[in-house]
Amino acid sequence: MEACEDGQLRLWCGRATFVVNERLFLLDSVVLGLTARMISLARLIGEASGFYGSWDFGVGITGLENARFYVQYGFSTGPIYSHATYISTTRTTSAQLDSGAGRVLEDLLGRLMRAVGGDRRNEVRVQFTSANP
Repeated sequence: MEACEDGQLRLWCGRATFVVNERLFLLDSVVLGLTARMISLARLIGEASGFYGSWDFGVGITGLENARFYVQYGFSTGPIYSHATYISTTRTTSAQLDSGAGRVLEDLLGRLMRAVGGDRRNEVRVQFTSANP
């Protein structure tokens, strides 16, 4: 993670997917987990600095073509992602951040989770409705 001179927070992660038996899988726990932590970090920074304006969030993931949703205890039979990249942005207010990371996660990653069938998994749906830790 880095804090930039222009007030941006950036998190770089080099592993959103992994290969098992020549099949590519999306690590939803990494993608959702790190994004949720950045949302929570923004909320905490806003709170500590007295910033009550709006926040812009973005997610970009590469290397996704032919990825499937990873199911920890079983096999993913869900859809295969057909695009090489996924990019999503959203704007939210500080008041919305105070109500939890779930809505912002849904705005940023809901389309991806639906595309690979992750939205059918309870562990994903729970994160989209979660409050801040």
